[in-house]
Amino acid sequence: HIFAPLNMNSTAYQLTEGMRARLVSAHEKNRFGDLESVSVGNYNAIWYGNYGATQCFGGGGNSGLYGSPADYLRLCQMLNNGGTYKGYQILKPETIREMRQNQIGDVVMEWDAPVADPYPNCSPDFFPGMKTKWGLGFMVNPELSAEGRKPWSMAWWGIYNDYFFVDPDSDLCGLLWTCTIPCGDRASLDRFRQFEMMIRNEYGK
Repeated sequence: HIFAPLNMNSTAYQLTEGMRARLVSAHEKNRFGDLESVSVGNYNAIWYGNYGATQCFGGGGNSGLYGSPADYLRLCQMLNNGGTYKGYQILKPETIREMRQNQIGDVVMEWDAPVADPYPNCSPDFFPGMKTKWGLGFMVNPELSAEGRKPWSMAWWGIYNDYFFVDPDSDLCGLLWTCTIPCGDRASLDRFRQFEMMIRNEYGK
């Protein structure tokens, strides 16, 4: 109901032979700041059990899909276009509006919350000084961001520093996938901010 109309042909829970041949290697920044190659499947095994890169992950609803940036961008385009992609209605416009609303009341997302091991787990502060909120499935910013992102845009990120945003009021969405760890790496987040500002300048958004 979602993958087919969005032509997400490179997205699946289990890799085909063709997808496996295009699987990108992940890189880990060690404690000295150098990048080292690491198996995507092996790293996820730390969190979700001993599943190889040829198998599906065992993490549950928060993980498991393999996919390409092009596929994910089509998903973002659908969200940016009121739930429609090339004439096919995936979600109702009112559903998209609800997804962009504050769903956590007065609760504030804390980016400096302590973790058991600060490495490789980092908490990126996307909007320093802003009290970000959570909608239905996404982080939402209640204020205009320094990058120019309009209030109540949708965004989130993945453990491999895979970032995306959807700003319907600017008719703009974008993503930057680095496939690197540790998650929340400051350099990766800075690149994402620079990337967003670059495309905003390019398209006058």
